[in-house]
Amino acid sequence: AAGTASGAPPPTPPRSGPLFSEGAGPSGSHRATRPSAGEASSSDGMPKLAAMERGRAMKQNRPVKIGKPKRGIKPMTKAGGALPARGAGRVTCTKESNVPIAKRLAEFPDSGLIEAPPGKLFCAACKTPLKNILGTLKTHCGSESHKEKLVRYVEVTKDDTFIKQFMREYFTEHPDEKCASLSDEQHLHRFRIVASMLKAGVAINKVDELRPVLERDGHAITAASHLAGYIPKIETLEHDKLGGELEGQYVEVIYDGSPRHGEAIVVILRWVQASEDGWSVQMRLVAFRTLVEHPTGAQLAQFIFAVLLTTLKLKPWQIIASARDSASVNGACERALVGLLPALQDILCISHTVAKCGEHVELPTLEQFMTSWLQIVQHHQAAKTTWKGMIGKAMVGFSTIRWCSRDECANELARNFGQLGAFLQALIDKEIGDALPKKMIQIYNSKRAVLEAELACSLDLERLIRLVYRMEGDGLLVLLARSEIEAALAWGETVGDDQSSLPNVAAVLRKNTTLKVGVKTYEYYGEPYNSHYVGKVKRIDRGGKVLVTYPGFGADNDVLLEPHEAVQAVDVRELAEWQRLSAAAKAGIEYLRKRLTGECDRIYDCSQMYEMLRLVQVFDPSFAAQFATPAWVDALSSIPPLEPLVEKLKEELPEYLVKCQGVSYDHGDVAAFTDAVLLFWANNGSKFPTWARAMQIVGTFTPSSAAAERVFSMLKLMFGHLQASSLADMIQAALMLRYNKRRVA
Repeated sequence: AAGTASGAPPPTPPRSGPLFSEGAGPSGSHRATRPSAGEASSSDGMPKLAAMERGRAMKQNRPVKIGKPKRGIKPMTKAGGALPARGAGRVTCTKESNVPIAKRLAEFPDSGLIEAPPGKLFCAACKTPLKNILGTLKTHCGSESHKEKLVRYVEVTKDDTFIKQFMREYFTEHPDEKCASLSDEQHLHRFRIVASMLKAGVAINKVDELRPVLERDGHAITAASHLAGYIPKIETLEHDKLGGELEGQYVEVIYDGSPRHGEAIVVILRWVQASEDGWSVQMRLVAFRTLVEHPTGAQLAQFIFAVLLTTLKLKPWQIIASARDSASVNGACERALVGLLPALQDILCISHTVAKCGEHVELPTLEQFMTSWLQIVQHHQAAKTTWKGMIGKAMVGFSTIRWCSRDECANELARNFGQLGAFLQALIDKEIGDALPKKMIQIYNSKRAVLEAELACSLDLERLIRLVYRMEGDGLLVLLARSEIEAALAWGETVGDDQSSLPNVAAVLRKNTTLKVGVKTYEYYGEPYNSHYVGKVKRIDRGGKVLVTYPGFGADNDVLLEPHEAVQAVDVRELAEWQRLSAAAKAGIEYLRKRLTGECDRIYDCSQMYEMLRLVQVFDPSFAAQFATPAWVDALSSIPPLEPLVEKLKEELPEYLVKCQGVSYDHGDVAAFTDAVLLFWANNGSKFPTWARAMQIVGTFTPSSAAAERVFSMLKLMFGHLQASSLADMIQAALMLRYNKRRVA
C-alpha cells in the first residue's frame, strides 16, 4: 500500500515453490530449502502435506568463512581462496613429469595403479585419477584410506578371476547354451549386474529399463529374460564359496520353518573361525526353500542332510549342534538328526521359550482392548498421525513376525495411559476406525481402573521382553544365557511377596485406593530400626492428614502423614487386585521354570540345554578363574561334542587357570564381551590347545534360533507381493548374497 501511494510499482514477490525459495543465507548465497511441517499448511485452507509430499532439501557446500588473514598469509583473493606468502609453505602447481607411465607402474607395484585412459594414471582401488607426480603418488599410496581400499580391491580382483574361470569352465561344458560365445569380461559384467540386483532386492525384469545406463561403460548386456540364466550360476558359485569357508570347521545348524510365506525352510550355519587375523563368529545362510505343503519331521531332516552332506559336502563329525524352536515338527526332525549324528547337541531357542511366557499371563481386559487397538495400529494411518500429534512421537508399530511386538504396543499404552482417553475421543470425533474406537472407549470408561492395572502389570513384565531380545544376537550368548535366566527366575520368586517386584502395579493400585480408617500400610524405617513395619490408618483429619498406628507399639509411636505420604505407604499386598495380577505374572514365570526343569511335555523340555548353559560358562575366563575345578570339567562329558576331550581338558586345566587369573569382562555389553573373550582365546589358545578346540565347539552354540527369523524378515523386505511368483533359485540366491554380506560389485 505504501508503494502504491508513492507512485512506485508494488514490489515483485520473491520466486518460491516446493523446491526453491529466494533468500540470502548467512553467506549471502541463495539456497534450495524445504518447507517445514508448519509451512506445508497455509491459511487458505490447503490440506497439510505428508512428509513424502514435501520438497527435498538439497545439500549445499559450506560457505567460505572470511576472517582476518593469519600472519604470512595473503588476504582472501577475489576468487575466494588464499595463497600462503612466499617462504611460508606456499604450494605451487607442479606440472606432471615426463616419466613414462610404464615406469611409474613399475615403481609402485601391487598398489592398484593402472593406465586408464592411455597415458594417464588411475587408482583402481580408490576409483580416482592421479597426476604423474612422484610426491603425489607416494602420498596417495601411503595413505590409510588407500591401504584399506586396496585390500578390498585385491579381494574383488580375486573374486573376478574366480568368476571368470567358473564361467569359462561352465560354458566349455555347455557350449550350446545361449551366451556361450561371450568373452570373459562380458560374462563377468553381466554376472555382477545380476548379483547386484539380487542382493538389492530389485526385480530382475527391471534391468530392461536400466539397460541404457548399464551399457554406458562399453559392455553390452542382454534382455532380462536372458540375464536370468545367470541366477543358477550365482547360486552354484555361492555354494562353492561356502564349501571352501566351511572346510574343517565345527558347525551348528540353525533351522526353522514358517507358514507366513507359504511353506518356507531356512538353514543357517554358525561356526567360530580361528585364523591368523584372530577369532570371529561366522554365520552363513546356506539354504532357503519354499514347499508345496507343510513337511513332516522326517522330510525336514532329509532336506537338512541333503543340504549339509550333499550340497556343501560336510563331514558328519563337523556337525556338532543344532538350534531350533519347540515346534513339534522341529522336535521330530531333531530326533531324526540325532539318530544319524549321535554327537549332536540339541539346543532349544531360549528367546522363543521366554516369549511364550506372555501367553500364560492372563489379563482379560487388556486382551479385549488390544484386539481392537492392534487393528488401529496396523491399518489406520490417520490414527497414527493423531497419536503422534498428541504424544509427540510415532506410535509403536505391530509386527506379526517380531517376538513380543504385541507386548511392546501394550507397554506404550501403559506409559501414555493419561492421554489414552483423549486419544480415543479424538478418533471418534474424526470418525477414524469406524466402530473400533467406540469399542475401546467403552472398555476404557467402564473398566478404567482394571485396564490401567493390567497395563501396569504388562509393563512390569518388560524385563522378560528385554531378556528375549538380549538373547537374539550372534555373539557368545551361550556363555551369558545361564546367568541372565537365573536372574529372571530369582525375580519371579519375589513376585507377589515383595511390592517392589511389580512396582508399576503397586503404584497404580495405591493411586486408585481410597484412604479410609483400617487401610493397612507397609513402610521401611531406617536407623535405628532398619526394618519394614505393618501399620494401619487410625484417623483421617479434616485437613487430609492421616494418622497411622502400628499394632504392638504404643500410641507414642503413631505417625502423622501427609496425604501423598499415606498413599505411598498403602500395603497393596492385601488387595484382591494385587493378588490377581501377581498370580497372573507368576503364571508366566512358572511356565518358564517348568520348561527349564523338564516339568513339561518332552518336546518342550529345556532341562538338558539349561544344564549345558551352566557348564559352558567355564569357557568364559572371568568365570573359570573362580569356579573351574576338575569336577566341573568332568561334568562337561554330558555335552556330546565335548565328551571325547574331557581327559585332555583336565590335564590342561592348570595352565588355563593361570591365564584366567585377573581377567574381568563387562557382561552387560554382549558385543564387547564377545570381542574380549575371542581375543583371549586367540592370544592364549595355543598354550592349551584342547581347551581352544573345545572353545571352538562351544562358540558355535547359540541359545536362540533368531537368526532364522531374521531371514524371514529379510524376505519380507526384499520380495514384495509383486514378486510373489519368483522362482526358488532367485529367492535363495538373493537372500544368501544379502545375509552372507557378499561383495557383488
